[in-house]
Amino acid sequence: MNPNATPPWLRVHRRRFDAPAACLFLDRDGVVCVERGYIADPDDVALERGAVDLMVAARAEGYALACVTNQGGIGKGVVSWRAYQAVQDRITGLLTMHYGLSFDAVALCPAHPDGIGDLRGDHDWRKPRPGMIAAAAAALNLDLTRSLIIGDSARDLEAGRAAGLPRGALTL
Repeated sequence: MNPNATPPWLRVHRRRFDAPAACLFLDRDGVVCVERGYIADPDDVALERGAVDLMVAARAEGYALACVTNQGGIGKGVVSWRAYQAVQDRITGLLTMHYGLSFDAVALCPAHPDGIGDLRGDHDWRKPRPGMIAAAAAALNLDLTRSLIIGDSARDLEAGRAAGLPRGALTL
């Protein structure tokens, strides 16, 4: 795997901001949705109410919303790309239907040190590296000095610090 290649693992769901925008970056599993290991079934998705409340408040303050998620289950062959997308669609559907929310961008890194094939090894996008945050920032015109990250592990906060985010918090 070429660790410097730009993978097609970023989905941008809005037009680029005209002026640099602050962003709330959120990890997916254990933050936006209840941690259940490698989720491969959309019926296993349950949103974390605290994260949803934070997203609603951030959006009201004009923050962009971006999901940045390691998805090593894909790299290990435990979760298919189709299953990942079905789960992501379920999360998006629940956020939109019940709360009127949507992510401005979703970035994922399927690479894993124990992965198979081209997804074996480390990658600049795999947290604690800042690649996903940097890619979303470049695509959307985000002001990282006014942004923050919410995660459920130290590697989420490390990725935020490496990207230049001044703040971050861990979920309990």
